[in-house]
Amino acid sequence: MTQTLVDRVLANGDRLYNSGNLDAALAEFSRATLLAPNSATAFMKCGTTYLKKASENGAGKEFKEDARRNYAKAVELDPALAAAHYGLGAACFKLGDYTAAIKAYEAAIKIDENFVAAYSELGECLFLIGKNPEASLQYEKIISLSTPAAENLKGEAYRRLGTILANDNRNEEALNKYELAQQAGLRDSVIFYNLGVALQKLDRLDEAISNYKEAIKFNDPKTKYAAHNNVGRIYDRLYKDDEALQAFEIAAAEGSTHMAFALNNWGNVLIRLRRYSEAWEKYEESIKCNCDYAKAHYNRAFLLWQQGKHKEAKKAW
Repeated sequence: MTQTLVDRVLANGDRLYNSGNLDAALAEFSRATLLAPNSATAFMKCGTTYLKKASENGAGKEFKEDARRNYAKAVELDPALAAAHYGLGAACFKLGDYTAAIKAYEAAIKIDENFVAAYSELGECLFLIGKNPEASLQYEKIISLSTPAAENLKGEAYRRLGTILANDNRNEEALNKYELAQQAGLRDSVIFYNLGVALQKLDRLDEAISNYKEAIKFNDPKTKYAAHNNVGRIYDRLYKDDEALQAFEIAAAEGSTHMAFALNNWGNVLIRLRRYSEAWEKYEESIKCNCDYAKAHYNRAFLLWQQGKHKEAKKAW
């Protein structure tokens, strides 16, 4: 009788969770833990709901802590429940406790060697703590698997391998991984931006611009400003001043993630065009965006030096 009631409560909680009513779902899952205090599933569902609440705007750290506490209880009640270990890893990751997250993800994989999401998140943790070879192994494992879940994550696995290689300046190899990511079906703004960066580093500038423009089409704030800034840098290098200025102006728009960089680069083009007062304004604006941006400080001082204001330049340097 009690088990039947618990099942109904959990089912109702699932319905509420799937409809986005997290508070009501959490109330049902919490009720299930009281009705069945030895139910790992009930505690795991509480953890999942707290973790979902933690991702909402303005959510406090306490939801992440509550998620970790509930997942830990689920693991205690059923150490063979791979999903509970994975959830514990996710909660620890959200809290920035990468060591604990790694341990939890490894436990999930030990139970289920085909747990693709655990490999993916384990790779991310290892990457964040600088263990790139170990991280690469996780992504290569995903690529080696033939499960539907692995197929869905292969594109992302190739992308992350490309990022690791790019960070080591192995740009040809990185480009190859990014191309494989696209072949695996990954066609978002980030992969086009990644391709643009790799191609730019390899001096394949026309191809780089083409990929940056594809990234820009998505109108994704994560990439569009950086892509415009990099397009501007290429045009600047090619002495296509009008195109460069246009790209930097867009990259420096209000709310841009690359405003300080774009303004500084904009100033550099203006100096070449001998539009010194405008260049000064751009360097000043760049410094206002990021007072610690050394290049803008240097370029502003260099402009003073060029104008014969050596004392002021020395102070600025």
